[in-house]
Amino acid sequence: CGGDDYIPKPVVAVELRARIRARLERSRLLRERGDRDALTGLYLRRRFSESLGSCLSHCRRSGEQLALVLLDLDRFKSINDTYGHLMGDRVLAALGRLLGRRFRGEDLRGRWGGEEFMLAFPGLDGETARSVVTRALEELKLVPFEHEDGRSFHVSFSGGVAVWPQDGDSADELVRCADQRLYQAKAAGRSRVVCASEEKT
Repeated sequence: CGGDDYIPKPVVAVELRARIRARLERSRLLRERGDRDALTGLYLRRRFSESLGSCLSHCRRSGEQLALVLLDLDRFKSINDTYGHLMGDRVLAALGRLLGRRFRGEDLRGRWGGEEFMLAFPGLDGETARSVVTRALEELKLVPFEHEDGRSFHVSFSGGVAVWPQDGDSADELVRCADQRLYQAKAAGRSRVVCASEEKT
């Protein structure tokens, strides 16, 4: 029926409080585990989308900009084919850790799917977001990945930046815009982050 504990009478207040605290903590951990990708530790797509909706609502009220960045690991299929899927998982986990420890506390980080990641920066313009993500890219490019057979390699990602409200009013419009700019980054040679200012140059 949904019960997972019981307390016999007479109820001791100290014990009741301790059990309630334990249940609340367990509930929080289960909720958080369901919201995060096990491999990267970042928000899953559903949880990221919910948080992005809240961020957009805040930005509409405050008039702040919001930069959305879609990232894609470069030539990830080749990594899996050459070094195996376990090594591919190590690359994904490393990027997840890097994104998780970079940026501000209020910034959102999520695994969008496969080798794609999404970031949201409330209050930042496109050029500033491009700059901070490019610094993370340069850091990732320095990380050596060692295969068990002695081979080593480095990885990079490409990214596209969209900004609310210039590039769209809804989350879907921003994602589409960021996706278009991601493809521009790939077409321009990969290992770069493209924003609106670069489109015009």
